[in-house]
Amino acid sequence: MPSMKSFLLLFTTLVSCLLIHTGLRLYGYTFSYAERRSPILPQHKLSVWEPNLSSENYDTFLETIKKECKEDCLVSLKTYYTKDKRFVLYDNSDNRFRHVNGAENLSLSELQAKAGKELLLLENFLKSYPKAKGLIHIEANTPGVLKSLNPLVKEDSSYKRFILCSHFGNIVRSIREENPHWNTCASKDEKTKAHMLSAIYLESIAPLPTEYFYFSEEEKGRYTDRLQDEILRRTLFVIEPAENI
Repeated sequence: MPSMKSFLLLFTTLVSCLLIHTGLRLYGYTFSYAERRSPILPQHKLSVWEPNLSSENYDTFLETIKKECKEDCLVSLKTYYTKDKRFVLYDNSDNRFRHVNGAENLSLSELQAKAGKELLLLENFLKSYPKAKGLIHIEANTPGVLKSLNPLVKEDSSYKRFILCSHFGNIVRSIREENPHWNTCASKDEKTKAHMLSAIYLESIAPLPTEYFYFSEEEKGRYTDRLQDEILRRTLFVIEPAENI
C-alpha cells in the first residue's frame, strides 16, 4: 500500500535523523578540555561590576573609581567613540547601531556639553589606574575605530589586563586578526550561532571561538542554560554584569 510505504519511509527518516542527532551530541561530549586560567578573571563564572555611565550617575561613578581602583579592581566599561576619534567612558543609548540609521557621533566637546560635565577618557583611565582589570566595550562600528583603539591598549600593555568586547562581529574579528594574542569576547553573532545549536541540543559541537563570553542584562534570559554549561565544560569563561563592585 502506498500509504504504508510512505509511513515506513517517514519513520525510517525520523529514526535516522534521531540517530544522527544523538551521535553528533555524544560525539561532542567525547572531547575533554584542559583547565584554563585567565590572567584577568579569577574564576570561570562571575559577575563583574558594570557602572552606570549615564550623565545622572557619572559623579558617583568617578568617586567609586577613585576609591576602588587605586589598587586591584575588576570593572566592565562601556565606551563612546566620538567624532574626533576619542574613546570616552560614557553610556549613551544613541551611540549603538549608528551605522544602521546613519547618525553621526558627537565630538568630545559636544558630548561633554550634552552630558553637562567633563567625561573621563579611556586613555586617561588606563594611565591613572594601572592595576585595574576587566572588560572594555567598543559600542561603535564606524571607520577608524580600531586605528584609534590599538595604540591605547598597546601602551603599557593594557591588552594584557582587559578583554575587548563588541556587539559587532566585524570589530571583534578584526581585533583578532590584527592582534591574535589579545583577549576578546564572543560577538553577538558568535553567541547566536552557538545558541542555535544549543536550542536543538547540539551545544556539544557548537563553535566557541574565544575564551570569554559576556552576557548583558538583556541577554541573560535569551540564551539557554545549556550553552553556559557547555562554555564552562570547555573551561571557558562566563561573565555577567553586576551593579555593585
